[in-house]
Amino acid sequence: MNWLWLVGLLAAVPPAQDRELGQLANRVRIAFESREFSRLFEDLRPIHLELPNQLAAVSVRGEIAAAALASLVRRTADLELVTVGAAVVAPGHGYIEIRRRFVALGTQQEQHQKILISARLDGTSWRVTEVWITAAKP
Repeated sequence: MNWLWLVGLLAAVPPAQDRELGQLANRVRIAFESREFSRLFEDLRPIHLELPNQLAAVSVRGEIAAAALASLVRRTADLELVTVGAAVVAPGHGYIEIRRRFVALGTQQEQHQKILISARLDGTSWRVTEVWITAAKP
């Protein structure tokens, strides 16, 4: 019975919302590739960040979120960034998952991270509201 509820929920989501969320997922992946995060966030809206080696999650404004992500990837070289999925889970609420495979500069040891993005539909466009980055298994 639970799967019927999920099918009904997914059928209620307009296809354009899925496509636009997929476009946001692509923008997030490109931001990691280019190391340019400022275009992902609006300066005045708070972003919830939970990053590796950080004691607690924080809520910061866009420019600080962009700087924190830039600092996180500063001394690394990406080997692969793959969008695992982007899904509208309820009208106006979506999630994106990206897998990152990288090395710290000066080393050859591969590391893996899972990047989880929570997004909210704001009018006609999706905006990032939360970013979680955790270590992942290969």
